[in-house]
Amino acid sequence: MGSLDNKSYDPKDWQYLLGVCFFIIFLIAIFKSSTIWIIVGIIGSILCGVIAETHNDRKYFDVITRSHLKFARVLLIVWAIILSAFFRETPQDIAMKKIEVEFEAKKADLLWGLEFPDIKIKMKAIADSEPFQQVADGDFLKKYENAVADVKKQQQEEDTKWKNRYLNDRAGIVSEIKEFLKSKQDRAAVNFANKVADFRDKEIENLVEKARLRVKKEDDEIAKFEAESAARMETLKQQDALEEKMKSKENVASIKCEYAVRNSLIAPSTADFPLYADYVGVDPHTKVFTVKSYVDAQNTFGAMIRSNYICKVYWSADDTNIWQVKNVQMN
Repeated sequence: MGSLDNKSYDPKDWQYLLGVCFFIIFLIAIFKSSTIWIIVGIIGSILCGVIAETHNDRKYFDVITRSHLKFARVLLIVWAIILSAFFRETPQDIAMKKIEVEFEAKKADLLWGLEFPDIKIKMKAIADSEPFQQVADGDFLKKYENAVADVKKQQQEEDTKWKNRYLNDRAGIVSEIKEFLKSKQDRAAVNFANKVADFRDKEIENLVEKARLRVKKEDDEIAKFEAESAARMETLKQQDALEEKMKSKENVASIKCEYAVRNSLIAPSTADFPLYADYVGVDPHTKVFTVKSYVDAQNTFGAMIRSNYICKVYWSADDTNIWQVKNVQMN
């Protein structure tokens, strides 16, 4: 092969022109973020350089073609590095996968709550659904949006109802609050007053002022009890005896029912449950445990009384932490 300096380059050489076309494709693909066309551009560029280098006449192998080949090789190495970075899992990808796994475990419960007619259950399901807004599940997101709209509509209707009642029957509201207080139903009185709190009625607020303090004290005691129970539960989980007990789904259902029943009592700290429930059964089709048992606890007057209860626990996965108590009936 002769000296390259004595060769002239013909811009009509098809290898060079085709190589330039592939290189342009590569540049456009980068801006368009098209992986396929980026690869096509790189491979096409290299092939055109190889063809030019190995051409029979060798006349096409000049400085420009050689430079083009070298540059294409460099681009291939750079792109390999980019691809390795692109397909490597980032912390965000790992976190998203964790969210998706958690979502799949809770999906059935969330959908059930979002479609449930009771507004309190629906509001809880909406709150529980907040962490999963990035999950690409059209059915779930649609039901979430419908539930939010439904709750907003029900709240507006409820506000309108109580506004009209306050304007038309304020005396009746005051009378009912007094009756609640007289029968020591502080929470009912406070809830009644909260319905018309926007009117800032001084008489009503003065009536329930002490009741609010008693309700707050009761809520604080329940929260403290729940925190202590959670701490005790965490400690007990480390003990072999409880670990063996927790392996039984029936025992887990009983424990969750005990927590739910305890929280509904007037004096939860006095609750005394039997070692084992009277009956624990499960319907494999509806995935609902039914627990029948009793509890001894103090009533409003401080007397110990025995109450029977029926509790239903909904389970949708083997992870017992996401099981939910559907309802509790006591008598």
